[in-house]
Amino acid sequence: MLGNIYQHTIFSPRTYCVLEIVYDSRTAYRLNLYEVTRFKKTQFKVKSLLENTALEDLKKAISAQHIAVLIRGNVLLQDHIKLEDDTKNPEHFNLDQNFSFGQIDDYVISSYFTPYTCYITSVRKDIVQHWVTALNKEKLDVFSVSLGLNALVNYFKGIKLKPGIYSWENIALNWDGEYIEEYLGEEDPQALMQAINEEEDQSIESLGLPALSVIVSHYFKLPTPNLTLEDSGIHLNIQEEGFYISNFIKKIAFVVLPVLFLGLLINFFAFSDYSKEANQLNETLSTNEFKWKIYEDLKQKFENNKRVLTRSSKLGSMSYYADQIAHLRPYQVTFSKVDVYPLTEKGMEYSIDEHTLFIEGYSAKHSQYQAWIKLLDKTEWIETLKTISYKRNAETGLTKFTLKIDIHHE
Repeated sequence: MLGNIYQHTIFSPRTYCVLEIVYDSRTAYRLNLYEVTRFKKTQFKVKSLLENTALEDLKKAISAQHIAVLIRGNVLLQDHIKLEDDTKNPEHFNLDQNFSFGQIDDYVISSYFTPYTCYITSVRKDIVQHWVTALNKEKLDVFSVSLGLNALVNYFKGIKLKPGIYSWENIALNWDGEYIEEYLGEEDPQALMQAINEEEDQSIESLGLPALSVIVSHYFKLPTPNLTLEDSGIHLNIQEEGFYISNFIKKIAFVVLPVLFLGLLINFFAFSDYSKEANQLNETLSTNEFKWKIYEDLKQKFENNKRVLTRSSKLGSMSYYADQIAHLRPYQVTFSKVDVYPLTEKGMEYSIDEHTLFIEGYSAKHSQYQAWIKLLDKTEWIETLKTISYKRNAETGLTKFTLKIDIHHE
């Protein structure tokens, strides 16, 4: 929960921008820009900024970095599916099996469930991708995409609009209290804006009603309508995350940071002298403790190395075994180095392998070398024989080797 605190409504902005894209045909469209303002905590108002505008004019009209997109008109495909008893739970509804407009991966889909019906509004993915990419090029991030008039449902429920037949922008809408759909009957509809203004204590622009509903749905994070992108590559979730984080940072910068800075400033002037003296003492103490630890470590390592390097050992015994190993070797095997009682260095400490020999050398004939190794393996006083390295030179025919031999001891 705390991980998503930046998404809390307390950090939401006061002003939102919504770009409405209305397709009058498959290729002809209009761009309308609306500004939705939140006031009195959870009340909203909307006004039109630009009508039938060009895309490059958007950035000039707004100062925000993020924008919501609403797509309406003739590019939308709509369907409604009657639900069986076992699919009335949206979690059990298989959208892929019930989608009838083509490959589901090619579409962005907005779905809404009522107790008996699933309403689907879809648009080709490349249309959404086109607009998101175009807005991104204008330095505008898209934090929300909505399709059609589905979001009006949430607004109607919020103002408790009575069910009925309403007219809006030359469209007749049937509102049953759960969902809206286009009305094709003969009953005379009531003016929607008149009914809304009777419920609200303010006047709302008719054209901006869908944009207002989009922001209301996003602000309250209402689960319906649900947008399905199906790995679209649009990365809408990343841009929405940036929207939340940007607003969070702004609120922190304008509210929390000034208060924190004032508190720190007062604390600085009140306790600066004491803090300075305490810091100096702590620094001196830390330095002395660090130096003392270094001294103790060096002293301990010195004593250990001293005991190793001044040991009294029976060098003759290991020399005898070295002579025996040399005596057993064939003439084709030559020693270049014999290390008796080798020292092992670990950091600044040394240890002695008291029963180990390291032998480096080379052999002119591989078969003789192998016979010698087998002989050493069978020797009783050799506990382990390990080949550290073995490399053959193809040009000279010489084989260089390094052996580690552990002598048996009681």
